[in-house]
Amino acid sequence: MAYINNSANKGKSRFVSALHQTAHEYAANGIPVFICHPESKAPATEHGYKDATTDLDQIAAWFARCPSYNIAISPEHAKWSVVDVERAGLDAWQAIQAEHGAVKTYSVATPHGGRHFYFSGSLPSRVRLWKGLAIDTRGRGGYVLVPPSRVVYEDGSSGVYEVADDCDVADVPHWLIQAAERHVADVITAPSGADPDDPGNIDRMASYLKGLAKQGMVAIEGAGGNDTTFKLAAEILDQLRPDTAFRLLLEHWNPRCQPPWDVEDLAVIVGNAVNYKQNAIGATTVARASDVFADVVAKFPSDTPRMTGEIIPFAALLKRDVPPVQELVPGLIEKGIVTFLAGHGGTHKSRTSVHWGLSIAAGRPIYGREVERASFVCISCEDGIDEVTRRVQAMAQRLDLPIGDNAYLWDRRGLVAPLATVSDGGIKLEPFWGELQARLKSISGHKFIVVDSAYNVLNFTGATKSNEGAVKAAIEILGQLCAETDSTMVVLWHPSQAGQERGDNSGWSVAWHNAPRARLSLTRVPDTESAFDLKVEKRNNAPPQKLPLTLRWDDGVLLPITEVAATERKALFKNACINTALQAADGGCPIQKQRRIQGWMFDQIEKDAGYRPTEKQVKDELAAAISTGELRYIAAHGKQQAGYFAKERDPFLIKNRIPEAKHPG
Repeated sequence: MAYINNSANKGKSRFVSALHQTAHEYAANGIPVFICHPESKAPATEHGYKDATTDLDQIAAWFARCPSYNIAISPEHAKWSVVDVERAGLDAWQAIQAEHGAVKTYSVATPHGGRHFYFSGSLPSRVRLWKGLAIDTRGRGGYVLVPPSRVVYEDGSSGVYEVADDCDVADVPHWLIQAAERHVADVITAPSGADPDDPGNIDRMASYLKGLAKQGMVAIEGAGGNDTTFKLAAEILDQLRPDTAFRLLLEHWNPRCQPPWDVEDLAVIVGNAVNYKQNAIGATTVARASDVFADVVAKFPSDTPRMTGEIIPFAALLKRDVPPVQELVPGLIEKGIVTFLAGHGGTHKSRTSVHWGLSIAAGRPIYGREVERASFVCISCEDGIDEVTRRVQAMAQRLDLPIGDNAYLWDRRGLVAPLATVSDGGIKLEPFWGELQARLKSISGHKFIVVDSAYNVLNFTGATKSNEGAVKAAIEILGQLCAETDSTMVVLWHPSQAGQERGDNSGWSVAWHNAPRARLSLTRVPDTESAFDLKVEKRNNAPPQKLPLTLRWDDGVLLPITEVAATERKALFKNACINTALQAADGGCPIQKQRRIQGWMFDQIEKDAGYRPTEKQVKDELAAAISTGELRYIAAHGKQQAGYFAKERDPFLIKNRIPEAKHPG
């Protein structure tokens, strides 16, 4: 092939393997590639063929991590299609070629004796072109391994992909296009006289399927894959016509199944779901935005079978490719889900969430943790724009934060317009839902959303806010918004009285304690000025945390003591030493120059200052406080103990006419 020069760059040390060199050459010639696990066809990236790239640095990083990754391409990305002929279908392929006219084109020999024939032009993926013949397509929504990738099969056999016919890629013959189109049309068609699907429902179901695929909720061979697919098809058919449901399943969900279904097999399952499902086609279709989302779109508990209600052998789980948990802020905010941040008034949760958002938008670390950069959208329903402006200006100055055009404030103060209303009959999506969804989709890339607060965006009627099923459904609605718009959300709330008494800062009822997947809290540190504990109350997918993290007020931002400005840290330490000395004096055990400081005094200073000092550091600070007139040192006289006291003249000294002691110099 003209686009691959296997002799180019030969011997240069920048390539860690022949696979790396070949991947580099594909990309350098404009053909996006992605990686699969060594000796496997399974993608090694989270989004499979959708992660294909021509970025040479990214490709180098992949192979630096593992030089033996296999190479794969999505033919559609290169404006190609591939006909996959298994060994058993080679004779039939030759006969078909003879009937329609042989086409000479680039081809690759596959490890099991088959052949990949490359053509210029578009075909759907995983279509069996002729019934009963082992001849399939790989095109839109599919991928193929390319030479010199190597595969080891379950039976222990192995083989390498090798170039068989090294010539130019021919145009896809018209008879191939006709065969593919005819087959797909025959597999499943729209019901006669059916109304067209609403575009909003199509978008919603496409996002839903993408979310399932991303979470690994797919059909797995040997682990109830057929049942999984049937249930999902029935669920989608509640919203869409069969032909649309089939197309979305094929495009957005099927490629992540292990292995993907052939088109005809998937069509049979969808057809079975049409024939045997309990609800009518489109039974729970959501009305258009122009109809103000008037229909109930979610019930609690759900009437439809859940994907997680299957029996799956643990042995099957061991074969799955599961990506690591993605985190926007490691240890704090998991990517793609809804996290709740609770705190009483005055704990600066609004300010803190904006600090997080601006830092994420700028790609700056938060509390020493590297973040994944994303656009920031703050939906402010409580604080006025002047107050938000003051906070943002203070943060930008204190943290030297660049505020770019990927951070947005949506001022919703004074508007009674929730995203959804939760009633005994279900959840009604309000017009603001459609408006927010559209705006988020208009912003490219991942989004970090802060909602201030839960009370403003979720309208609970009656006793639903104490109903665990209703609460769970409401939170799932927010999660659905994240999935549909490629977003992560932090929702602020005020803890209930019961949540305060439990100490977990959950809200309204025990339902809010159990339902969220992730909860954080901000609380004041008792008896400590301007100090707050940030704590992970719950995270389903989190590793063990070192939190709570104590944060200090520093010029408009809450920061760990290690990030507080030096002058502010010094002031904190000074005040901690003086306050502890006064507390000790009031308790009848003043700190004395010639005696060791007691353990509880160190504990108190550490609590106030954020770190544990040495005895010399404390006594040096107390000596300095005398020179500045903030403390005084009294020598022992009779019943009067020596030690550090407040500056005011001690009544005992006045009564007994004892002169003030000069501080030992």
